[in-house]
Amino acid sequence: MTNSVQILAIKFTLRLVPLILLACTLLCGCIIEGTSLVGRIETGKMPVGSDAENSAKIVIIRTDISDYMSTQFIAPSHKIVVDGSDIFFLDAWHYTNFTIAPGNHRIGIKCFGGWSESWKEDTLILQFDAYETYYFKTFPNWQCASINLIDQTEGLERIRKSRHIPFDHKLPVGYDPNSYMNKPRWNIWTGGMQ
Repeated sequence: MTNSVQILAIKFTLRLVPLILLACTLLCGCIIEGTSLVGRIETGKMPVGSDAENSAKIVIIRTDISDYMSTQFIAPSHKIVVDGSDIFFLDAWHYTNFTIAPGNHRIGIKCFGGWSESWKEDTLILQFDAYETYYFKTFPNWQCASINLIDQTEGLERIRKSRHIPFDHKLPVGYDPNSYMNKPRWNIWTGGMQ
């Protein structure tokens, strides 16, 4: 009798394995694809004169396919930082553009994570000339994230592979941009986003 109960238990378990795998796949799909957090941080202040006619154009791109897994689980959304002010969230395969007043400025990327659970920032200090366009790429690394100035050819190639998020795109209502959790998460107990 014990032998037949064990056989039934094994058959039952084997029937559940495909259902469990399907459920896990669907949940992972919701976590990875359904929760991009991109948009303007309303409290972020742009430098004075950034809307002037002679402004420089900044394009920040995040398109590397190789950073997909690390993007989702190490540094979900990167904060774009201009002169010390958090202004925009950017996720994998997205890019945004904005203008900045000519002159010296700090352009950086900030994220939460890496080897220690804390905010980390990578910043470049550059001279921006009037009417010029500057392309930057950002990508996760072991510390958290990096930002590099790239040439126009590479910038246009990366743009072609990514999705544009307008600079005036707003974050979800009620989202706290200063929260260390910079991405909504799927709650398996309630079956919804938290």
